[in-house]
Order: sequence, then C-alpha cells, then structure tokens
Amino acid sequence: MIDNLLLILPLYALIVLGFGIVKSGYFPGEHMGAVSQFVVRVSLPVLIFAAVVKGASGGGMNPLFILAYAIGSLISMAVLFAVMRLWLKQPPNQAMIMTLGAGVSNTSFLGIPISSAVFGDAAAPVVASILIVENLVVLPIALIASDYLYSHGSGIVSAVKQIGHGLITNPLVIALALGLTVAGLGVHIPTPLQTSITMLAAMAPGAALVIVGGTIAMYEVHGVWRRVSVLTVVKLVVHPLAASLTLALMPGIDPEIRRIGIVFAALPMMTIFPILARRHGAEMPAASAVVVATALSFITVSAVIWFVTH
Repeated sequence: MIDNLLLILPLYALIVLGFGIVKSGYFPGEHMGAVSQFVVRVSLPVLIFAAVVKGASGGGMNPLFILAYAIGSLISMAVLFAVMRLWLKQPPNQAMIMTLGAGVSNTSFLGIPISSAVFGDAAAPVVASILIVENLVVLPIALIASDYLYSHGSGIVSAVKQIGHGLITNPLVIALALGLTVAGLGVHIPTPLQTSITMLAAMAPGAALVIVGGTIAMYEVHGVWRRVSVLTVVKLVVHPLAASLTLALMPGIDPEIRRIGIVFAALPMMTIFPILARRHGAEMPAASAVVVATALSFITVSAVIWFVTH
C-alpha cells in the first residue's frame, strides 16, 4: 500500500502544485484557461492519438472489454440516479446530469499519467477503449437524457443535434477517431513526424495534472454535503466495484486489462463536470464533488491499485 502511495505521489504532487500556484495568486486563475486550451486542443489530443494508435495497432482493444466497462459505468450511473431521486428528492434533470460524475472518470488528465506510471505500455489499449465508452456512450446518454427531462421531451431533437455537433468537433474525439483510422489502415508514421508526436505527447501528462489542481482551486466548496457525499462514494467506490463485477463476468478479457480498467473506474470525475452540470443548476454540488473526490482519490486509488496488483 505504501509503495502504491509513493508511486502516485509525484502525480498528485503536481495537482497540489497547480492548486497552490492558483490559490496563492502566483499564477492567475484566469490564465489557467489558456494553458488548459493548449493542453486540451493540442498536446492531449496528440497523446490520445499516439495511445490509440499504439493500443489498436497491437490488437489490444477488446470489444468485450468495451461492453463490460460500459455496462459497469451505466450501473454506477443508475445507482446514483436512484439515490438522487428516491432519497435526496432531486429534480429528474439534475439527478440525471449528476450521473456524469458517477460514470465518467478523469481519464485524460489523471488516468493516463497514473495508468502509465503503474502499468506502462499495457495501459494504451485500455485508454482507447475507455475513451470510446465515455465519449460515445456515457456522455451522450447522460447529456441527452438530462436535456430531455429538463424540456419534458420537447427539445430532444435539438439536444441530440447540439450534443452530436459537440462530439464531432471535440479535439479528443477527433484524435480518437484519427488514431483508430490510422491503426486500422496500418499507416506507417514517418520517423520525423513520430518524433514530433512524441515530444508533444510528453508535454500533456504533467501539464494536465497541474491544470487539474489549478482548476480545482477555482471551485468553491459549499454546504451541499449530502449530494457531494453520495456522489463521491458512488464514484470512488461503486463505480470500481461495478466495473470489477462486469469485467469479471465477461469472458475473454485479459486479467491485466481487467485490472487497468478497474483502476480507471476508481478515478475521480472529470474536472469539466461542473461546467456540464451548470445548465441544469447543479454546478455547485458538482464542483464541490470534484474537489472532495480528487482529494480523497489519493488514498482510494492507491488502495485500488494495491488490491488489483496483489
């Protein structure tokens, strides 16, 4: 357990660094958006492209893993939706948008650095598979359903069009599609271009972690503790348990890939979760949950890594 804590300590130290430089005013929070834009629109897509090409070219992407991970994520979302509606009596659209925090991990900013540090190159096909699940299954379902519930069914076509446009213009989705295409066609990337790709991709993990911390520093933690507590528990506990169950029950999945998938499910929610929740008036609990879950994940993710590697 201590070894796992020490393994991911440098990664969380960068999150703390980002938090500190923004909270102290050393790096103005309003500038964090520009840095984030570069990482999200340039460096991180290149990293994802490289990871997808490596994962898909090696034949490591398993459709059964994608199916099992998707089912596990949807189970986690269903649990949260039920608790939000039946116990906390949240409006249906707010309960639905909050499920994003239960089914979508901080895969790009936090998952890639952690999985690479713990599992090395074996994580590449898992990254590609989980990006497919999150961007093509979980995100569209939650966003379309919450908009449908918000408009009482009247704006479903508009919601689908808007979300579809968002997906096809998302740099991370474009990088995912390009990576799958290049790998599928067997295109050889020239060495000079591969060198540039490697250099750009190498910038992403460290910068992404600093951005996570800086972004958290700009969120305020408010007294919505019941919702925050439920969301945090579902994301950090129920999601990895659900993924562990569905991955174990699905035949034909390599044990190493299964272990990596469980670690990804154990990660806190994505940092843009509050932005997506804002439209439905759930920004405050979403932002608070991001702060709390990310802080607690240093312990819980270490525990999950220990569990799956022993």
